[in-house]
Amino acid sequence: MSNNNGINYETLTKEFKFIDEFDVPLVKDSNIKKFIHKKSGITLLLNYCPGPKCNANIVVPTESFNNKGLQHTLEHLIFTGCEDIPYREFLEVLSNRCLSAPTNAYTSEDHTCYSLESVGPEGILTYLPQYLKFILTPTLKDSDFVTEVYHLDSNGKDQGVVLCEMQARENTSDDLLEFNMCKNIFEGCGYQYSYGGLTAEIATLTNQMVRDYHGKFYIPKFMTIIIQGCIDMENIFKVLDQVEFKSSPFHVDSAEDNDFIPWKDPIPPLLKSKSSFVPFPSESDTGSVSIGWRGPSINDTFTINALSILLRYFQDNSSSPFNQRFVNKTIPIASSVYGMVHEVKETKITIEFSGLSVKYKQDEESLANGESNGNHKEEEGKEGAEEEEEEEENDDDEEESEEESEEDDDNQDSDEENQEENEEDVGDNNLFNEKSIYNRLISLFKEIREKGFPEKDTMKKIIDKEYIKTLEGFEEDPLGTIFSYLLTSAAFPLIGTTDGFKDVRAKFQIKTIFDELKEKPDEYWFDLIDRYFIDAPYVEIILKPDSKLSETIAANTIQRQKDICEKYGEEGMKKNGELVKQAIETNKSFPEEFTHLFPKEIFDIKKIPLPKLETQLMYPYTNENPNPYAIQKVLVNTHFLHTAIVFYAQNSIPDELRPFITLFQLITYETDLKVFNPETKKKDITIPYKQVSQKLSEEVLSYEAVLGFSNNTFSCSSAEIFRVTASCQVDKYDRLLYWVLNMLFNFSLTPKRLLSLIPSFISNLNDMMNDSTQMLGLSAIYDLATDKQKAHDTNISVFKQKEFLKSIQAILKGNDEKEKELVISKIMQVRDCILSNPEAMFVQVSLSESSDKSIDMVKEFTDQWSKFLSESNISQNKKRKPTEQIYKGQPNVEKTIPYFQPLQRVKTKIPSPKVEQLIMRGSESNNLIQYVPLPITSLSPDYPAINLLCNIFNSKEGEIRKKGYAYSHSLTTDLTRSCLVFCLIESASPIKALEEFYKWLKAVESNPTEIINKLSIETAVCVEIYDFYSIRSTPNEIIIESYINVFKGLKSFHQSVELLNRFKSVTFEQIMDVFNRYFKPFLDQEKIFLMLTTNPSSNKQIETELKEALNYSIDSKYPSDLILPFNPEVLKK
Repeated sequence: MSNNNGINYETLTKEFKFIDEFDVPLVKDSNIKKFIHKKSGITLLLNYCPGPKCNANIVVPTESFNNKGLQHTLEHLIFTGCEDIPYREFLEVLSNRCLSAPTNAYTSEDHTCYSLESVGPEGILTYLPQYLKFILTPTLKDSDFVTEVYHLDSNGKDQGVVLCEMQARENTSDDLLEFNMCKNIFEGCGYQYSYGGLTAEIATLTNQMVRDYHGKFYIPKFMTIIIQGCIDMENIFKVLDQVEFKSSPFHVDSAEDNDFIPWKDPIPPLLKSKSSFVPFPSESDTGSVSIGWRGPSINDTFTINALSILLRYFQDNSSSPFNQRFVNKTIPIASSVYGMVHEVKETKITIEFSGLSVKYKQDEESLANGESNGNHKEEEGKEGAEEEEEEEENDDDEEESEEESEEDDDNQDSDEENQEENEEDVGDNNLFNEKSIYNRLISLFKEIREKGFPEKDTMKKIIDKEYIKTLEGFEEDPLGTIFSYLLTSAAFPLIGTTDGFKDVRAKFQIKTIFDELKEKPDEYWFDLIDRYFIDAPYVEIILKPDSKLSETIAANTIQRQKDICEKYGEEGMKKNGELVKQAIETNKSFPEEFTHLFPKEIFDIKKIPLPKLETQLMYPYTNENPNPYAIQKVLVNTHFLHTAIVFYAQNSIPDELRPFITLFQLITYETDLKVFNPETKKKDITIPYKQVSQKLSEEVLSYEAVLGFSNNTFSCSSAEIFRVTASCQVDKYDRLLYWVLNMLFNFSLTPKRLLSLIPSFISNLNDMMNDSTQMLGLSAIYDLATDKQKAHDTNISVFKQKEFLKSIQAILKGNDEKEKELVISKIMQVRDCILSNPEAMFVQVSLSESSDKSIDMVKEFTDQWSKFLSESNISQNKKRKPTEQIYKGQPNVEKTIPYFQPLQRVKTKIPSPKVEQLIMRGSESNNLIQYVPLPITSLSPDYPAINLLCNIFNSKEGEIRKKGYAYSHSLTTDLTRSCLVFCLIESASPIKALEEFYKWLKAVESNPTEIINKLSIETAVCVEIYDFYSIRSTPNEIIIESYINVFKGLKSFHQSVELLNRFKSVTFEQIMDVFNRYFKPFLDQEKIFLMLTTNPSSNKQIETELKEALNYSIDSKYPSDLILPFNPEVLKK
């Protein structure tokens, strides 16, 4: 059979039958082909897509029948061995040798997916056949079940990797919301159960249950292989034609199983509304409410898109209805409201209200009383002012009258807003009562239904935005986006038919669907509101914090352990310990005889296609760039235009202003604007924040203003810099500059607006303080700062910000107008300080190589920047002489960019010795981190050897995971803080895991060639190659890496590619040298820096184990002990 391009697939493959193909409409040079294996029935989808990556995903439709988490447990056990290779760690090493990501998989509510991501087209050809053997014919040994899933140790403690993972998640707010929603909204089908498994049910699992589950579901005719990226189709078929697609060795033929198809049975409808109250362990005073409805069938692509667009209208920006009604209020109902369509067999629609205060009723009453008193005082002040004005009327000038008029207008607007808020929020003031939130939401829906949309073309604008965001998704992650469109056909296979591809085709007809939706009248959208929200049965899950519940859970866990010990007795517990020990000894790593299956040499990286890129770095004060700041121009294959303005803020901001950085970040893009009026030559045109938000949404694709990288408000890397980034369609660059520069220079912040924004901040802070993993990192990073007054890491930390934000909130709620203005003034001073030094600024403009060359985007930026700067009152602090003068007569001296090339780092120091645990009352997991000094940069000659040794440790499963001590462990470098980091995540036995790490270090010292040899070094180099290319595969990644390379001290992006060759020449001797200098300090007890976050049922036992095993005494604290007081008097400085 030939396709429409004339390719004869019968000559390409003897074992697969070609079914259909089509081009992906929104991605250049991308197509999808479907084949079915003639003997086994397995489906193969090939998606060619340009770029360096090549992915394979094997999708198995899986269904739950209980809360034991069988599919999740099976997913873990797949990697422990197969019939041909019955050993652990083989896949981990093979994936690394193939320039691939570590082996990975995930379990979802209706499928399990085994993924492989490589760079270059070759690795997948070696890896995929072996991977399929592990998936189709696993060993599923009892010994692997013991360590990987569940066992009792000799002390009666629950252990196992799966147990660790689910124990950490089970009582978190996210998992409780999701589980209880599905349990109620999908009653009577597989979606009602926990697909990850409830810990109490995991403890009742047997390995035979897991084997039976594999025998039922892991049948090739149910499965789909999806291969994407820079694929070599001819060689893929050469490889796959040799694969024997066996059915599960645990499959039992029966009449029932022969007719079985996953998800064949219809999903029962939701016939009546339900409300469920769920307490969760937390010391926070905020909770959540999630409301869910049943949506259309998964194949109703048109309606699913329509509902997603409708939800975008309700929540797209600060001016959207959800945010206006529930979030942007003096006393917010929620810190955030977010709705989405979940694409399962019969879709569900959820709208989640987060950050609901248990004190909402008291806050409302306090505000009412406070406003009454405040208004009374304002009236008295107005009367006095009026008398004074009458006496001095002749002396008043025109400008003062204008200011007073503006102030009156502001007061009137504020009063009107307060009245609107009161009228809008008519409902039960206890937000955790049944239907309290639901009634408010339905009231909003009815109001929109009755009053209509604010503008005639409202939904057309929303559809345009949705379409552009879709294009952005295809550009930023083409493989992931296309995979998500293909997943439906893989999770719900149409067995025995060949026309199922039409549903896949339909999902990609986005433009056609959006064009048709644009023609729909408003009544269509109102009918959707009626059908899926107002008139439909719903499920309401009310999640309320319970500060005592964690104590109950901890007490129950301790009691369970005691009961188990009593039940089994000393001999029984000893026997348990022996069984575990025997299982650990049985679970061996693969012997050397299997290494012949690995690629003999590292694949040629020249075959890895990088996206096209041109960069031009223009140094300041030069002929090509007379400006005081550096500019980088990037040409890359993108549909959009990107701009980044990076400020080196560390030296510009006084210590007393540093805590206000978070508030400056918060208000950027969220305030009114007072813009320049060319007629009056004054900034007297006000644009309300609602209009700003709406126009930003329409004219700018994405935008943010953040401290450092990977910013989550209270923690980031590279906290020395403040970044303002934005992207847009190329023809809207002038609008991007208009909004970005106005938000920097001309924001107009009122106490009322700031007060409405802070609750979401506080809610996010409380969420972080309830997260055991995040608190581990936050507390450790806080300790590294040598000068806690100057370091931004410490000033933005939750420990500093908790009381600071509460104090600011109290001031804004009070009646002292001077204090309020001081707060606003401090935020504006932060902005002024950041913008004050033009030499501490780096600008990047990125556009497509095919862009209109007649438009100079760089000049457009510099002209606009100069214009806004000249119209501002911000004084400039220029210190340096022009660069051309500095280097004149010194042609051999390399140019550098002050502050940025390389980025000037704040010094850190590890405060050792220190051993401390934070007891997390709302958590059931344990986490650990250990730091040792690493005073190098990425350009240091030691860096390659250090990274390779870390890769050697991480490249295998290791004893920690193999023995079931922790879900995850890692050994990494943190060059921004000059540290080498060992970390444990979700550990049932953190001290035993730490001992295993120390054993590894001692083994490197005593018998290095067993660990560091030709195979392990080459494998570690492969990891480095994958890590390098995997984050440089899309235009957006290339753009960001282009200026990160400058911050590393490099001259160009291509120099970083050249530096990759350093890793290939690292020797055994170099690795041992860096081991002795940088890694051995992990064993130095006198300089130990060890931090843990522990749960209340484990902290005493951990304290004892640490003392017995390593002779460390540990300090125990609670997060509240680390909170720093804030003195409002600093506002007056």
